[in-house]
Amino acid sequence: MKCDFNWSRFVAVLRWEMQSHKRFFVRKFAGVFFALMLLLYLIHFNNSGLVWLLGLFLFTFSVLGIGQLFYHLKTKQDYVSYLMLPASHLEKFVARWLMFTVVWTLIGLLGMIAAFLVTSLLGYIFGGWTSDIPTLLDLMRSWAVWDYSLSETLSLVIVVAWIHSIYLLGGTFFRRNAPLLTTVVVFAVGVLVAVILTKCLMRIDWDVYEVNQTVAYWYGTIGGSLWTILNYCLSFRIFKRFQIIAYKWINV
Repeated sequence: MKCDFNWSRFVAVLRWEMQSHKRFFVRKFAGVFFALMLLLYLIHFNNSGLVWLLGLFLFTFSVLGIGQLFYHLKTKQDYVSYLMLPASHLEKFVARWLMFTVVWTLIGLLGMIAAFLVTSLLGYIFGGWTSDIPTLLDLMRSWAVWDYSLSETLSLVIVVAWIHSIYLLGGTFFRRNAPLLTTVVVFAVGVLVAVILTKCLMRIDWDVYEVNQTVAYWYGTIGGSLWTILNYCLSFRIFKRFQIIAYKWINV
């Protein structure tokens, strides 16, 4: 039963997940709500600036969420209780992924909408605040109307999925402070790769070599897709090897 998938067991695990983490999600919703309400009260952005700010906020919130995939596994008893759930590894992994990807992102989005509505209501009651409802409608309209090309859309999807998979891998591998440690590792590796690539590219005579942008685009697209799939496979493989008694900082 380690990797098979049964819908009845999966639904039962999903219900258990929602019941177990409801307080955690309520706290995160409250954090998003009060943080954005304070931000909207203190700073008034124009529409384009607000679109970028809230889009970046929601993306960062979503990425940090997948990095906290196994935040509740702190003690030996936590590991025993979770690993002994009557479900396969695949069912538990998919259920946890849904909770900390789909549900987590919805919580951030609902917190944003609630902050807009409450600040507008308080502004109407007490005066002195401008209504944020028109800004919210413009924001939702700008996200709904997608005027980018297919290649740009595909690139954006792959980049977002790749970053998501990196933090999924970090959230599965690290036992403590997974989002922070993943960010540190990504930054350190990025700096190292940038230095190596800079030194290598400086030795190339670009007057001799002609870069085909279409070929480079598809190499990057295929490479990014394969890397994302590899991160997901590694995350699941690590999850299957979870140990009750493991190292202090990692789960294997």
